[in-house]
Amino acid sequence: MIKLDKIKFTTFLCNVELLENEKWQTVMQNGNVISMKYKQERPCLIIIEVHFGVNEVTMEFTGKILKDDYPLLINKYTIRKCLNAINELGICKMKVESILYDSKVLKCDVTYDVHGIALGVVKNYISTHLVNHRKWNMRFFPKNNNFVIEKAVSTRRLKRKMTIYDKGVEMSKRTNAAFLQWVENPNKILGYYADCVRFELTLVSCEAIRRKLGIEECDIISVLNATEDPIYDFFRNVTCEDPITLPAINSMRMYDKLNTLIVNDWNLKAIEEKIRQLYPKSYHSDYLDDYRKLLEEHLQAQDDSSTFDISHLFENDDHFSDMTIKDVDSNYWESTISDVCFWTTNYVNRDTDFIVDVL
Repeated sequence: MIKLDKIKFTTFLCNVELLENEKWQTVMQNGNVISMKYKQERPCLIIIEVHFGVNEVTMEFTGKILKDDYPLLINKYTIRKCLNAINELGICKMKVESILYDSKVLKCDVTYDVHGIALGVVKNYISTHLVNHRKWNMRFFPKNNNFVIEKAVSTRRLKRKMTIYDKGVEMSKRTNAAFLQWVENPNKILGYYADCVRFELTLVSCEAIRRKLGIEECDIISVLNATEDPIYDFFRNVTCEDPITLPAINSMRMYDKLNTLIVNDWNLKAIEEKIRQLYPKSYHSDYLDDYRKLLEEHLQAQDDSSTFDISHLFENDDHFSDMTIKDVDSNYWESTISDVCFWTTNYVNRDTDFIVDVL
């Protein structure tokens, strides 16, 4: 099941009744109002832009609008609750059912949460199995405790970006303080995300959304009912499965290369760029192979990451497509939304699939 942490869409103005509120910002031209905008960043992001010239309304919000049900994210069961929650703000009154079908999704963050695995294991695996360092950029942000894999293209509609981070750390930051004060039971949410790694695939155009979700139209219902698994497909294209033969560090030459890896925070992309600047093309392949082998050996000595296959986290998702909350009280997460199956998951081994039990 497709789950989104953020969605941006446009719909016709006739589907939204604007209410008088001093929080609207207006743009005037020749004495006429040409556009209006409402924006809030805390406790959850909501942006509403009204363009009178083209009779359109653009709306963007995150799953935090669900408050205590935030872990459910934006999906085909919770979308109505999201829109109704915005109606309750007193900014506008939306025709929810009309918007679901009479809309166009412009941008979205497809999201997948995985419990019971360390962010470092995921980072180490991708660092050593990235299939093409020139086609894909991998950037680390230690301050934010996350990293990004992005396709190295300049055309915006072709861009694909995967952000991977420790959701528990992110939820504990000051930027989420207002949200945690807003919900009724912040400890439940913090507990759910305590051992959670989040994967977010950002699709930035209608073309990318249609292609990656395998749909013909970009209305909200079509997007949320898509059956493709774009995150799994992303990792199938970005990482390779073949194991790398590991050498021993038995010379000063190899020792120097290991130090170079340490200085560059194990970033093969940065080392590859430097090699291309300093050495003739005929040397590039041999030098990069040495670094890949050393990096794999070093990581295996710390953690047996060579036996970990990231694709196992996302394949065969159908049998737990309605999975929601892990290790929490089922009554607490009970919602007025019908037809939701609540599951609990335990990630038991890096080489096995998830075990799923009905609550």
